Amino acid sequence: MTPKKFARILLLVCVALVVANNPSHAYAQDTPTPWATTLPMQLSTPGFAPLVKIILNDEVEGTFLLATGDNNCYITDRLANMLHLSIRKAVGPKGPLLVEGQPAEVISVPKIRFGNMELQGRIDFLVVSQDQLDTLHRSSVTQGAIDGAIGLPFFQKIPILFDYPDLKVTILLPGTTISQNKLVVLGMPQAHALPLKESDSDGYYTVPALIGNTKMQLLVDTSYPLTVIPPALATQLKLKPIRQLEDPKRPGQFFNTAELESLKLGTLVISPLTVGYYTSLPPGADWWDQAVLGTDVLIKFQVLYDLPDKRLYLQQPSPHAPHYGFAVFISSLPFQMRIQAVRPDSPAAKAGLQVGDIVEAINGQPISDLTPDAAMRLILQSPDPLVLQVKRHGQAQPVEIRIRAAKGGQS
Repeated sequence: MTPKKFARILLLVCVALVVANNPSHAYAQDTPTPWATTLPMQLSTPGFAPLVKIILNDEVEGTFLLATGDNNCYITDRLANMLHLSIRKAVGPKGPLLVEGQPAEVISVPKIRFGNMELQGRIDFLVVSQDQLDTLHRSSVTQGAIDGAIGLPFFQKIPILFDYPDLKVTILLPGTTISQNKLVVLGMPQAHALPLKESDSDGYYTVPALIGNTKMQLLVDTSYPLTVIPPALATQLKLKPIRQLEDPKRPGQFFNTAELESLKLGTLVISPLTVGYYTSLPPGADWWDQAVLGTDVLIKFQVLYDLPDKRLYLQQPSPHAPHYGFAVFISSLPFQMRIQAVRPDSPAAKAGLQVGDIVEAINGQPISDLTPDAAMRLILQSPDPLVLQVKRHGQAQPVEIRIRAAKGGQS
């Protein structure tokens, strides 16, 4: 479902990510340790993919997609030209590399800054047009929304924490070893660890999953909005399609969505879950078109992607609005916020909020007018009371729920 043919052609260009042995760094005031820095994270529309602002070579700022499903790093030709660095032809072991019949190009950036952490060394980016970048990430971002993408060659050196509930990204220094003490400092004392396995020569990394009685490996892809399973497994589970959606990567190709009873990642059980699958695989499909752990699952957790140590850590956070006592489930096809959990005796429970309610407006702002991160921020940073307009099963008219925060921030 995620065509990587373009990325596969260019794989050999960006494998040599080099990080300085002693990178210079300063730290933001909210950074808890000297081995990490934290910066704000945006969520893209429509795919809920993580976006961050970074500075290249101390002079050019851009918005970059953090894509664990990309085996290359990318930058637009517009941004590359602003760096005034040498752009050279991309050459592989068999000679010049071609993209859509045209010679590929690469640029080496000596410095990259995330928040207040500066990493020095050669970081190779494939130079692509804005159209090529948009096409490659069409399922994740709108046209022109990003200036590039950070892929696996970067993550192979740098552990990174995607804190979806708090909309933050924490970058760890190269060489940082994740211990239980560090997990506590990062706010993940009860994290579940899963092994990351290199799937094939293309360099993609997967985690083990259990669906029904079937064991399988799922590609961890922070840039794809939907979790995907093979057609044969969907048939075996007798899934009933909810609707058909056009594959944003393959115009004219359609896949089904259905509700899966549960997905197990180690000891974590995700239930229920909407998954995508093809009735039959389209021409040219590969294994990653039918085995993806997408952002619809990842967004439920704090996710520490420790590729240097081949580990994926997942922790279920406290509810998105802990002082109100409820958690939301976010889906991206289409964008929807559904109440996933309500704590007993919490302000949300006392106000009448129910599991299954679909949020239509937050403090008077319709969900349809909001981006995913804007909706989450409205809940996290709401004045008292938080006013939700919800659609409830069996009721024709929306229900207004007014939730007053517990004193002292307690649910």
